[in-house]
Amino acid sequence: MDTQTKLAFRTKLKYKNVVRQFLIFSSEKNKGLTFNIDDVNQFIYEKNKGTRRGRFTKFALRHFLLSVGKREFIHKLMPVKRKPRLKEFKFFDGNTANRIINGMPQQFKTLAFIQLKTGARFQEAATIKVQDIDFTKVKGLIIIPVGQYAKNMKPRLLKLRAEYEPYLKKLIGDKKYGWLVLPDNISEEDEARLINKIDNIKRDYNEKLNAMGKLFDIDKLSSHYLRHHYADSFIKQGGELHMLKSVLGHARLETTMEYVGVSDTLADDFLKKDDTFF
Repeated sequence: MDTQTKLAFRTKLKYKNVVRQFLIFSSEKNKGLTFNIDDVNQFIYEKNKGTRRGRFTKFALRHFLLSVGKREFIHKLMPVKRKPRLKEFKFFDGNTANRIINGMPQQFKTLAFIQLKTGARFQEAATIKVQDIDFTKVKGLIIIPVGQYAKNMKPRLLKLRAEYEPYLKKLIGDKKYGWLVLPDNISEEDEARLINKIDNIKRDYNEKLNAMGKLFDIDKLSSHYLRHHYADSFIKQGGELHMLKSVLGHARLETTMEYVGVSDTLADDFLKKDDTFF
């Protein structure tokens, strides 16, 4: 498979695993490495059974087919269902958010703080470098560059209100250089080891968040849930969707709209009490 693409490193690894599984499947079925479109679709179908999703499998095989010159197969790939997004994310107030942060172990406390106060993706928060945090560049804001190992490898800036400077510096401690969260012995040059470490930390982090959520009657609290919570908080405080799109690092406004669970209610309340613009 052609790996000279703009795909994120993590995605390439997952795609390669899908292709490896497909080649094993087709070789066992056909007693060799030959395959046709029916073999491809059968494999996708098997990965799409029940509650499972075949969308990721389809994307991986699409890249593979293009790489091996089977472009004519692309438009014959079977459609796959999408897993419905969890639309309901219970909103919790700032006091609860702070109690969740302070109830986490030290390593995860930093992650939860960054995510709840900036809306960062987990991978962005996990790969912050201490020396990159700028407390003086913009008055009233702390600027945190992220993205070298973030989703889709797109660098961007997280922005945190300056009032959180004392708390962030407390989390940083005496550290002057290196990862804010990751162990210092993890080299950014060793991508495979870095990605593996991030995955392990994310699994443990989500387990802790889920347990913490149960204490506050919040179902399935996770790192992704925290991004949705930030989005709702942003809109509740008067932020607009196009601003939120930039803050969350989304490429499409439609994606941002899926993150927000309170905007419809706010719009309804506004229409009920204000008709001056009609």
